[in-house]
Amino acid sequence: MNYWSFYTCIIIILLLGAVNIAHSADQAKNNGNGIPKKISGQRPIPNPMANHPGNVFLKGESIVIKLPDTTSSWRLVDYDDHEISRVAAGSSSAELGQLPIGFYRLMSDKVGADWISLAVLEPLKAPTPVTSPICIDVAMAWFYTNRDLMPQVASLSALAGINRVRDRLSWGEMEPQQGQFNADTRYDASAQAQSDAKLNILQVNHSSPAWANPDNRRFPLDLRDAYRFYEAMAKRWSGQVGAFEPWNEADIQGFGGQTGAEMAYLQKASYLGLKAGNPSVTACLNVFATHQKSQLADIAANESWPYFDTYNLHHYEVFDGFPRVYADHRAVSAGRPMWVTECAIPVHWAGDPKLQEPSESDLRIQAERIAQVYAGTIHEDTAATFYFILGHYVEGQTQFGIIRRDLTPRPAYVALAAVG
Repeated sequence: MNYWSFYTCIIIILLLGAVNIAHSADQAKNNGNGIPKKISGQRPIPNPMANHPGNVFLKGESIVIKLPDTTSSWRLVDYDDHEISRVAAGSSSAELGQLPIGFYRLMSDKVGADWISLAVLEPLKAPTPVTSPICIDVAMAWFYTNRDLMPQVASLSALAGINRVRDRLSWGEMEPQQGQFNADTRYDASAQAQSDAKLNILQVNHSSPAWANPDNRRFPLDLRDAYRFYEAMAKRWSGQVGAFEPWNEADIQGFGGQTGAEMAYLQKASYLGLKAGNPSVTACLNVFATHQKSQLADIAANESWPYFDTYNLHHYEVFDGFPRVYADHRAVSAGRPMWVTECAIPVHWAGDPKLQEPSESDLRIQAERIAQVYAGTIHEDTAATFYFILGHYVEGQTQFGIIRRDLTPRPAYVALAAVG
């Protein structure tokens, strides 16, 4: 059975109900998968935190949800909007007992009131294997500056069966003056929280500090600065952060609009610095946003292939475009494992601009696309697929996030857990 047939079956099963596929974790190797040796083989089966952040529970747990308004009555509905039970006015919490696996909402009787979501997940049958391709972009250091939230978000990722998470890094915040590094930053806190949850971490930067280049969207003027920075970061986070992308989407104007040749030069300096700081770190290719053949050919012509352990790309293509995108990248990947570190087919939000919530139909579409995106990318032989994105995040009218601002789930989060 080929990849496409196998993962098409997964999609069909997912539409019928939640699936848990137990994999052996005995295959853990540091073979370009970004697995720190200290973490490899030590991952437990995750349990929810005592306060159940995001109202996420495991099957068999007794569910109690705090209510924001004691004057309202509430009704509990499932994913198909079937009423399960009611909560009378005057209650400060909804005691819902045990519920089957799925996505649920508490709906207030007050007109215009926001709903409260919750999820019941199937407990993992085995620890998530460190070779699993099921990964997600979390951007924890930027999204969750309140450090108390970081372990909660890491827990939600682990409960969903995620292997790797992608974070965000600011070179200028870490090294505000040349050779002077800040201590105890939010980036250190996020690395600690995700590492404590036994998640493998991919870190990415996309700007130069002002002292390295006045145009911070562009690469440093002296590539020795990139070497020294990545040497320091690989050493600092040895055993916590297992993989680095030296730059995010350098091929587009928003992140510098560098040529393929310039990307190759940065890659070589960064790779050598990373390996000097931690020889076992995974030095990823500074990731492409597009697949313009001239830029791809340019990076290949500059013989960058000895200087990356994984070939990294992004796409927000419709499904029919996947084969073309991957064929273009595969042609210059030098046979390295392919990591797609951002991908999605997002939906729009509608209604209240304070909530930025997708419509009922788009919430369902978002959930259904989760399995399709993972199936399609794995069919293209990715070693890691990072869906974009876990947290509530909008660009214009587009809603990318699969959990809400308060960490409670959208249906897509439950779909993610089924895939994971």
